[in-house]
This record gives sequence, C-alpha cells and structure tokens, in this order.
Amino acid sequence: MDFETVNKAIRGNHKAFETIVTEMNEQVYRIAICYLHNEQDALDVISSSMLYAYKYIGKLKNQGYFSTWYIKIVINECKKVLDKRIHVIELESSPDADFYEDDPENIDLLDALNSIPEQDRLIIYLKYYQGYTLKEIGEILDLPHNSVKTRLYRRLDSLKLQLSYEEEISNE
Repeated sequence: MDFETVNKAIRGNHKAFETIVTEMNEQVYRIAICYLHNEQDALDVISSSMLYAYKYIGKLKNQGYFSTWYIKIVINECKKVLDKRIHVIELESSPDADFYEDDPENIDLLDALNSIPEQDRLIIYLKYYQGYTLKEIGEILDLPHNSVKTRLYRRLDSLKLQLSYEEEISNE
C-alpha cells in the first residue's frame, strides 16, 4: 500500500481514500465471510466499515497501520452483526459452496476449519491466506504476540490430529 496515498486520505482526499479502501476490498470481504458465513452480511459489514473508516481516518496517527486499523474496523463490525444475529436456519447454499465444488478434497479441511472458534479460524486465515505476521495479527486482534503464536500452533496441531483421524476412518 502506498503511504503517500494513505497520507492524502488522512488529509481528506476522497479519491485517495477510495483507492486505499478498494485495494483492500477482496481481503476484507474474505475476512467478513470467514466471520459471518453469509455474503449479504459480509457486504453490509464492508459498507459500514468503509463509512466508519471514512469518518475517522483523520484520527489515524501512522499511515503504516492503515491496513491493520481497517481490518480491526471490519472485525469489530462483524462482531456487532454476530451479536445482533438471531439464530435462524438458512435455506440458502453455503457461502463456501464454490470452494467445495472447485476441489472436493477440500471438504474435510473446510469442515475442520469451520468447527474451530472464530478467532482461531481468523488467526489461521490472516497468517496463511493473507500473509500477516504473528505480530501484525496480534495488533489486529488486540492479543499479545505470544498468545497468537500459542493459539495458532495449538489449533494447527488439533486440526492435524482431526484430519488424520478422519482420514483413518475413511480408509477403513
């Protein structure tokens, strides 16, 4: 991300703000889907996050933290939706249906990932799909670096065991 563009956005340049937010659209969409498992809710979260970021970007002190700051906004907006959500059985197809169809071997992995707590799933997603460091993930989630590291590796170990157990069962 271009720091000069972020600086322009902080100073009130609307076009610069549009540019930096557009650069992150796919990334924040995937994070929202990871949290919410519902495309419409994810799109609503992205919209509300953009409005919030637009309103408060002037308070961002360090342009180097824009992406971390913006992802935190998206995550907080996701949490608001989850808090308000009434548990209703949805008849629509899963937002992950395309993933299933593309490669049937991913079904066990996706099921295993969906069975773990949201925050642990988000840590794995940010680390392996978005390429964030453990320190950056800690900043995004307001967790100490060592907690992120511990949660990541414990969860990976448990996923490994779960997937190997499921493989053993399917081979019998």
